[in-house]
Parts: sequence; C-alpha cells; structure tokens
Amino acid sequence: MVNDKCAAIMARRDRDESIRQIAAGVGVSVATVHKLLADESGRTATEAAQPHPTSRPAESSSKL
Repeated sequence: MVNDKCAAIMARRDRDESIRQIAAGVGVSVATVHKLLADESGRTATEAAQPHPTSRPAESSSKL
C-alpha cells in the first residue's frame, strides 16, 4: 500500500474515526484497514482476530 494511504489511515484512527469511515475515506477495504492497524500495533491480523486471553469460554448448558 502506498505510504500516503498508510499515513492517512493512521491519522484518521488517531482522530478516533471508525474502521468503516477510514476505509471509505481512504478508498480501501475494511479488511485492509484492519490489517494495517494490526500490523502497526505489532500484532498479526490472525492475532488481532483472536479473543482476548482473559475471556472465558461460554459455559456448556449440558449437565454431567
């Protein structure tokens, strides 16, 4: 991606714009914005999609 678009995405995020607003304003997909933000924060897109490690799995409704 062109450095100008990367800089625009980061600047818009710093102004608390939503991912969708950023994507529409810069002319890229929502997925592209997610990927760039994940890369910039030092996480991979796969890691960013994972649940928070302190979240608990849903309890089963079946009883033993």
